[in-house]
Amino acid sequence: MIYKNYEAQISYSEDDEIFVGRVVNVEFDMIAFDGTSITELKTAFKSAVDDYLQDCSDINKLPETPLLQKVTA
Repeated sequence: MIYKNYEAQISYSEDDEIFVGRVVNVEFDMIAFDGTSITELKTAFKSAVDDYLQDCSDINKLPETPLLQKVTA
């Protein structure tokens, strides 16, 4: 998934029965999210990125610029 140039890697936790995602094209900041359905996961991803950008703005920190190359794993 990609949103505002932030790219997420998704995995599924069988133990917790949820999808877990994290943004993989930033080096230092951690942006993570989860959901029980694809729809919920997409919404959580967009909210996590938007929250990250807002948090950076609130503390006058420049957000990490997403690395432009696609990350694959």
